[in-house]
Amino acid sequence: MNQSFIDALMHFFSLLLLPLPGRRLENIRIQMEDYINRAGISFPLEECLKIFNTYSGKYFFELSSNAYIKDENFHNIQRHLIIEAGVKSQENLFLQERVLIILSLLEFNKLKNNDDESFLGLVSELSKGLSLNEDAYKECKDFIYGTDPEVF
Repeated sequence: MNQSFIDALMHFFSLLLLPLPGRRLENIRIQMEDYINRAGISFPLEECLKIFNTYSGKYFFELSSNAYIKDENFHNIQRHLIIEAGVKSQENLFLQERVLIILSLLEFNKLKNNDDESFLGLVSELSKGLSLNEDAYKECKDFIYGTDPEVF
């Protein structure tokens, strides 16, 4: 895994795990540490967390400085940021890296979020931003969740 891949992965994690109302930052850090160790990411844990914290801090500051944003609008803003980041990142990532990012995010959701449907929806949106078609996303999801393909 190269630096640009890890940077993109941690960027997307920070967007998907934004400290929205009701989320505790301590739990997010513990979940990230555990996932990085379990996933076998061959990049120093502290470096991954530093990248993650940099992006998280940036978005937290930007969103918290906009006092006029109502809680119900955070999801729409988060969705927009994820799609925008995906579009920008897809130019610097190979197809294989984009697929690995989606697989990693789905795996995290399966392990940590108890199959959170809103998280899955955001990962689906990100896959579109990364220029992956719906079939590629479905194959990734089926691979992680062990869904049997339909038999004709």
